[in-house]
Amino acid sequence: PHAEAMGEYLHKELATIPGIKDIRGKGLMIGIDLDRDAGPVRSELVNTYRIFTGSAAKKQTIRLLPPLNITQNQLSSLIDSLKQILD
Repeated sequence: PHAEAMGEYLHKELATIPGIKDIRGKGLMIGIDLDRDAGPVRSELVNTYRIFTGSAAKKQTIRLLPPLNITQNQLSSLIDSLKQILD
């Protein structure tokens, strides 16, 4: 139930960020399609915000697979970071 609730929160918040074209997945296992190459975004997430994300075969996609016990505050940090980068 926790992972499902956090996944719903993450989906809802990510959908408000300009630059995100599509969000897919179940629970906390999420793929985020951007309107640009995800490589520089992933680099900035890890180098500036210390947030590690996965890559995908499609160069515009960021993969998320956080621990199932992730908190809403931790997810908010990711969301805020993406808003800063994609603005």
